[in-house]
Amino acid sequence: MSQFTAVRFTPHVSLASFARPLSPLCASLASLLLASLASASMIIFALSATAFAPPAPPPMPPFPPSDRRLMAWVAGGACRNPHAPIPGLGMKQVVAQLQRNPGFYTGVYGFCGYHFAANGTLYNNVSDGRLACCNGTADGGDLFAEVRRQNMEFHPVLRLDDPYATAANPQPFIDSFVARAKVEGWTGFNMDWEGHNTTGTLDFFLRFMKLNNAFADGLAAHGLQFTTDVQSVTQPWGYHPDATLDAILGGTRAKLVQMDTYYYGSGRVLDALDFYVDRVPPEKLGIGMSSAEPTPTVDGFVARFHALRAAGVREVDMFLLPVNESWMPWLRKWKNDCRGCPNGGALSCWANATCY
Repeated sequence: MSQFTAVRFTPHVSLASFARPLSPLCASLASLLLASLASASMIIFALSATAFAPPAPPPMPPFPPSDRRLMAWVAGGACRNPHAPIPGLGMKQVVAQLQRNPGFYTGVYGFCGYHFAANGTLYNNVSDGRLACCNGTADGGDLFAEVRRQNMEFHPVLRLDDPYATAANPQPFIDSFVARAKVEGWTGFNMDWEGHNTTGTLDFFLRFMKLNNAFADGLAAHGLQFTTDVQSVTQPWGYHPDATLDAILGGTRAKLVQMDTYYYGSGRVLDALDFYVDRVPPEKLGIGMSSAEPTPTVDGFVARFHALRAAGVREVDMFLLPVNESWMPWLRKWKNDCRGCPNGGALSCWANATCY
């Protein structure tokens, strides 16, 4: 097939624009022609998207055992656009990346439509299509089956229908989750409650952290994990942190997955990394990275992952599967600590782009 760029062509012709009225037969033929042209344009778009998708990387060997954790979020909304199959967006592509990298990801945080009702009941909002995407009925990519096959951790991302009711009395929510986790085989859950009502004022932030610690304590009593996504924690202090914030972060019992290292250039990312590493206990800290943001330069990647390694970061949390392949060599280096590079990584970890 010759290389060309196909664009969707939808002819905009109104039958009323003809100078003379058309007979019913002609009008029917004209309508049929327009419909055919529109359908053909959609086929061309779909074929071109598939034909020019970058080839999938080859499968990797099973990843060596590591004490470092690599988690990643999965969006159950990935199956919502069946009419324009843009490469990299479906659950099939998510599952394919997991299969090409056996043993690499520790687990996933799944946006699969799970909610806490205001009374603490855990339910699935099947109407939004996220569960169908995660279980394979939407596009054939069965995330749950692949997680089980690789014995990965699964943490549903739970939406709070009424965050204030949850914060006022978290125990029914804990009890509801523990019962469901035992049935489903879940490892824990991730809470993605962020925004003004978590960090906009000091009162909001204190309430937010109190709920995080209550969830962490409640789940830990049953051998389950709790993680909470955080960013802009300095906002209640006018972005000028003090000893009070340091004490709150240092005393967290919940694992804080911070997202301030998602954005902008390497300098800002490293400042945010230093801030959290200096204040949060290492076993309570996950460093969020986003391959949905503009791709760093090679030097940008080296700076980020050299800093992660030097700081002794134990967990990286990637947004969003499938992770952009440009990130994968650097994630492998970090997770295996460059042990597979020449000389065990001495004089070779960062100069050799492919070893890990």
